[in-house]
Amino acid sequence: MTLTETRPETEPVAQRRRWRAYAAVAVLVTLIFVAGVWIQVRAADVRGDPLLTNRAGRDAGGQQAVSQLAAAVSRIFSYSATDPAATGRFAAQVLTGNAASQYQLLFGQVQAQAATQRLSVTTTVGTTAVSYLDDTKAVVLLFCDQRAVRAGQQPTTAAADLLVTANQRDGRWLISDIRAV
Repeated sequence: MTLTETRPETEPVAQRRRWRAYAAVAVLVTLIFVAGVWIQVRAADVRGDPLLTNRAGRDAGGQQAVSQLAAAVSRIFSYSATDPAATGRFAAQVLTGNAASQYQLLFGQVQAQAATQRLSVTTTVGTTAVSYLDDTKAVVLLFCDQRAVRAGQQPTTAAADLLVTANQRDGRWLISDIRAV
């Protein structure tokens, strides 16, 4: 074989190799593009995920919400036999929505019986756990101890575990829902 006879055979082979290389590059670029689109779609889904907006486990500012809510719950579930209306007045300042309605039903009964039963209740919040926290909403689990004293009798104690939902308005946390757990 001569050199001229070999060349025509190698040119089609070289040309085929070149086209294969172009095709491989095109496939690679297409795969990278598809992967980029998929990553962007997933990132958009994740950005709206409530688990990522929940600052409960990583925000020191949540302590303000917890302390305000613990103080409010301590006051609205504590009352004196001599002036139960003071507790109701405070509750009107910190409760809203469903929590305000529930509280009015419950506290109306307490207020009617407080003087005749001569019962005073003191509620203290011991342990707290933040379940959810963002700029406008907090869900906090409060472990409370209640000490009830009737005139002439020994004090009794009881525990209450409450899941409190609150919304922030004008720098204050207002309780919108209270559930016993």
